[in-house]
Amino acid sequence: MGSGKTSIGKLLAKKLSMNFVDMDSYIEEKQGMKIPEIFAQFSEEYFRDAEHAAAKELSQKNDCIISTGGGALTFERNIATFKQTGKIVFLNPGFYECYKRIANTDRPLVKANKREELKALYKKREQLYRKACDAEVCVTGRHNAWIKAVIDKLEVNSI
Repeated sequence: MGSGKTSIGKLLAKKLSMNFVDMDSYIEEKQGMKIPEIFAQFSEEYFRDAEHAAAKELSQKNDCIISTGGGALTFERNIATFKQTGKIVFLNPGFYECYKRIANTDRPLVKANKREELKALYKKREQLYRKACDAEVCVTGRHNAWIKAVIDKLEVNSI
């Protein structure tokens, strides 16, 4: 959450002349409601199943940059789905930068947890993301530097 996946994904897609899909927005459109409403009306488990269905559908798109939700890559089934047809890049600005970006949002996990709990969640997810990714990019500084770093990593790692 708050790593810049959507912002960087859009800019990267434009730079590479590819399509961009924000997975959370895709899920919201398919479900006809916002993610906080999905959590409240149904459950996190229901959302995670919808998320996996979206991963399966989106992974079949060609020439596409997909910004996943913050928890999507904490599930092996989603990682395996995306790795079948593409590569995973972990954008990592560090916890404090992420927290600044999400602190005053309506994200269900932000509303349900205190800062220290979110930091523990970040640490747990960071390990999972590192294990899942094909490339990790430290996203500090300006957006243009992030785009260049992602492209450089993709070329270096032959992704």
